[in-house]
Amino acid sequence: LDAALKLHNVTQQAKPARRLRGGAVTFADIVTVSASMSRVVELGRRAAQSLIPVMLEGEMGVGKETVARAIHAASERGGRPFVSVNCSAISPAQMDEMLFGSQRSAANGTGTTGKFFEAEGGTLYIDEVAELPLQVQLRLLNAVQDGELVRAGQDRPVKLNVRLILATSRDLIEEVK
Repeated sequence: LDAALKLHNVTQQAKPARRLRGGAVTFADIVTVSASMSRVVELGRRAAQSLIPVMLEGEMGVGKETVARAIHAASERGGRPFVSVNCSAISPAQMDEMLFGSQRSAANGTGTTGKFFEAEGGTLYIDEVAELPLQVQLRLLNAVQDGELVRAGQDRPVKLNVRLILATSRDLIEEVK
């Protein structure tokens, strides 16, 4: 009987993550065994109650985006867009345009909105933020500090209403050293 109960408990814990409407991941979906992962969940819950940008560090595949989605879902922005960008999947030349957009040409109608503007009112998750070229990092820093962004082709800055969650697999403190 003990073995059957243990097996039942293990299968209950291994059930697939429950999803809210729209596929949102919650902290209840994150199964933790270790004390360090329990600490991550607790810090994530606390981060969800604030508006400050969040930096997630960890090896590839440890669930940084899952934690970011749970923070978003538990925050006041939970019903708004969650936009994800993976900087390691984008060439450095395209990163500025991908994040901040480009001017639409009247002649050919080309241009991009930019992930910042797609995430308006919600959360922008930037994975592998350490891959951003220095120019784009500076523009990102200015957007965070000023709370506004100048769209390509415009002179006036636009007020930003975006929560930033950044992630990297690098040890940034070691890289600074």
